[in-house]
Formats: sequence, structure tokens, C-alpha cells
Amino acid sequence: MSKFMLLSINPQYSKLIYDGYKRFEYRTRLPTRRDLPILIYESRPVKCVTGIVAGAHYLKDDPQELWEHTKFGAGISANEFKDYFRGCDTASAIELFSVYRFPRPLNLGERGLPKVPPRSFCYVDVDL
Repeated sequence: MSKFMLLSINPQYSKLIYDGYKRFEYRTRLPTRRDLPILIYESRPVKCVTGIVAGAHYLKDDPQELWEHTKFGAGISANEFKDYFRGCDTASAIELFSVYRFPRPLNLGERGLPKVPPRSFCYVDVDL
């Protein structure tokens, strides 16, 4: 068993990640464990773990500064970014490296995965 972060992502954004158009996943808060590989859980309607991110870099800054730094790999518009971080003093992003889609998605409950999806992220021990 190995420890992973299980990150919940909307399927429209995970497609952009797998296709290489979205390199940054935005979050209102960052995980405390930043040394773990990331499993991508695609939310409704997919509801499966579809891939893995082998490397990540974590960013936190003023929203405008973060947008300037990440906009070319954002996969979203400036307005979507502003709406997501409206009212926030800081904005966070996870820069994703070495993203691989599994040949067969994993269902929740398989190989030690939780039976309930994470709201944003959680830490799991999984047998891959």
C-alpha cells in the first residue's frame, strides 16, 4: 500500500488536464501533505479515479498575481478565475506534472480507495 492524495476534479477540467491544456488546478485551500502523488477522481457523471499525477508544485499568492503567473496553463477564463476566488485574499493552485490517464478507471472502494468521494481532496492508502 502506498499513500496518495485523492483530488476531486470536475470531468470537464480533468479532460483539459489529460489533453495538456490545463496545467494548474485551482483551490481555495492547499493540502498540508505536498509530497504525495495525486490520484485524480473525476466527479459526476464519471465517478471514478481516472489517472495519476506524479509531480506537483504548490502555489499561493494574491489572486491577481497568481492569475498572471498561471493564466497560460489555466484551462479557464479570467472571469471564471475571478468568480472562483471572489472575496478571497489569497488564491492557490497546484501545478501538475507527469499526468497519466489509467487504461481502466478505478471505482471507489477498489484497491483501498474510499467508498465516498472526497469533497475537495483526502489522503488515502491505495494498493496500485
